[in-house]
Amino acid sequence: MGVFPQQQSLCLVFRHRARAVIAAAAVAVAAASAGASDSYTIANGAYLDISTFSVACKRVTNNSGASLYVPAYTLTEYNSFLNGTQHPAGITIGNCYTLTISVSGSGSVDPASGNTYADGQVVTLTATRNCANTFSGWSGDASGTSYPSTTVTMTSNKSVTATFAAGYYYASLTSGSSWTVPNEWLSSCNTVEVIGGGGGGAGGGFTNLAGGGGGGGYSKTSNISLTPGGSASYSIGSGGGGGASGCHAGTGGGTTSFGSGPSASANGGAGGACPSAGAAGGSTTGAVGDTKYAGGNGGGSSSSTGDASGGGGAAGPNGAGKNGGLAYNNGTYLCSGGGGGAAGGSSTAGSNGSDSGGGNGGKNRSNSGAGTGGAASGNGNSGTAGSNGGGGGGASAGGMYAFSGGNGGAGNEWSSYGGAGGGGGGSASALGSGDSAGTGGNYGGGGGGGGHAGGAGAQGVIYIVY
Repeated sequence: MGVFPQQQSLCLVFRHRARAVIAAAAVAVAAASAGASDSYTIANGAYLDISTFSVACKRVTNNSGASLYVPAYTLTEYNSFLNGTQHPAGITIGNCYTLTISVSGSGSVDPASGNTYADGQVVTLTATRNCANTFSGWSGDASGTSYPSTTVTMTSNKSVTATFAAGYYYASLTSGSSWTVPNEWLSSCNTVEVIGGGGGGAGGGFTNLAGGGGGGGYSKTSNISLTPGGSASYSIGSGGGGGASGCHAGTGGGTTSFGSGPSASANGGAGGACPSAGAAGGSTTGAVGDTKYAGGNGGGSSSSTGDASGGGGAAGPNGAGKNGGLAYNNGTYLCSGGGGGAAGGSSTAGSNGSDSGGGNGGKNRSNSGAGTGGAASGNGNSGTAGSNGGGGGGASAGGMYAFSGGNGGAGNEWSSYGGAGGGGGGSASALGSGDSAGTGGNYGGGGGGGGHAGGAGAQGVIYIVY
């Protein structure tokens, strides 16, 4: 076998005499035409003289139909291709085409623009987005939004544009246990935020103090290393159940975690107790994250005999959750529930119940969203629900009546993906029945204590930006 010099560039003018002894069936040699797309097969024992060829690119095809592109393979591969069990059926001299690649926005594409390729060669293009940019798609002689790769078949000069746009990708996990890592994932540019489940409020009665459940804690971790196309395990902390009527404790909220290790975790709030002070919010102790905040505590009682206190607000990206308000019982005819605490940030705690009625819920970080406590006028009144992370209002009741606490407001720090929830307001029941304690707001709000049954805490959540 004659020696073919190893090629160093994709477009090459052959200036050296190379002779190849081809063990193939004897056939006629077709006439050579420089730069044309002709096929050549060589008689048994004959030599091929390519010193007069002036060609941009060539493709060698064996009798099994397989092709190699010159010079996209090494000299060893070339000799093996010709001398192995597959004998050559010819040499095709083809054109050389240029692939022009443009980038719109902040990102890059491999290979570089301006390279040349043999006729029919399939080129794989791989896009890489920069941090804080998304991939919009391919245009020109490629189309679609496949990321990171697409292909182009070179049958002529081609031009392709990869477009990127400023922004991020978002995901919210509220159920399940395994997340498929997107192809767009950048391990050097992501955040994972988690909120633990809120604790359930205790169930009580006229002479029993029913504490509110604690709000879930919050943690945030940046730049978690994951493999695109792989999977990441996680667990969503459940909301604690409200305690049954007759002085029963609520159950605690669950821990929310993401990734192996885990990479981020936030503790759930404790369940409200009866008779006792309010439950603790989710602690930062043992939590995993670069930033960690504790959930608000559930309210207790301002008197030796109480009724139902507000649940604690969940911690969130803006700070620790706020405490639920305290229950109140004047010892004769009036019971007033405490207001629920607001979600984390520049928010406020729930107000205490009083002779005037149930406590107002805590205000959210925008100084609004607090549920109103039920007034003590007449036989009493229910509290209203909070909004955008505000706490629910506590109820008031007198005589033979019972009224419900307002639910905690769902958070909105992450826009449509939600946020940290406010605590539920405590219900009130003098000698009546039929009241319900306010539930914690999504996500992680603690449930209010109940004049009878306690309110449920809200589940946790995972919010991902990449």
